[in-house]
Amino acid sequence: MGFGGSGSSVTRAHTHDSGVINDGGSLNLNGVTQGGAAMTTGAITFSDGAAGNMQVLTLGNATDTLSVNAGATAPEWVASTDPHGAGMVVCWAGTAGAVPAGWLLCDGASVATATYSALHTAIGYVYGGAGANFNLPNLVNRFVRGQSTQTAATGGADSLTLSTAQMPTHTHVVNDGGHTHSIAYTAYQRGNPIYPLTNYVGGASSTTTGSSTTGITNANTGSSSSFDNRPAYIELMYIIKT
Repeated sequence: MGFGGSGSSVTRAHTHDSGVINDGGSLNLNGVTQGGAAMTTGAITFSDGAAGNMQVLTLGNATDTLSVNAGATAPEWVASTDPHGAGMVVCWAGTAGAVPAGWLLCDGASVATATYSALHTAIGYVYGGAGANFNLPNLVNRFVRGQSTQTAATGGADSLTLSTAQMPTHTHVVNDGGHTHSIAYTAYQRGNPIYPLTNYVGGASSTTTGSSTTGITNANTGSSSSFDNRPAYIELMYIIKT
């Protein structure tokens, strides 16, 4: 650092320490204090608003977040907190062997209450278990249905076969075009002689007009096979926060 002229009207009265500031050399701040706090590795300096008063914020922890204090007067380090509470369930698109730390697969496994006390407090034994162990919810091959209470109820099926009672009301219609049968006969004419009835007693005969079928049938159809009851889907894993 160099100055030209007297500098009395530009700089405040000060002294140069050869161990701290070297004229014409680099500026070494090791050991320099600001507002009484030492400048350490990673420290941040800031003004406290007063004339010439600089403050030092020392380096925080690796997981801390740099924030502003409640009075909005200075920066500060705030310990980070996980936004996911115990018992929260999310989808995981990775592999089962790479589930993030602090999470477990929702596969119905039995886990120790002592090891996962926060999760046990959140879900208890609703999904099974007792005593020293409780079960995780099993969401393998399951869709999630919203509910207003914690019931752990299950239902539904991957495939269904309709019963007669489940079929819609319907009607089978048969249409017959209609037909006629004719018979030939000889009509008696006026003036014909009257034949004695006794001549024909026991001699009556009969005939048929013929027979025919409509060609219409009404039979059962279908195979009563089951059908896939699932909507279009993509498979992911569910994981739960411990």
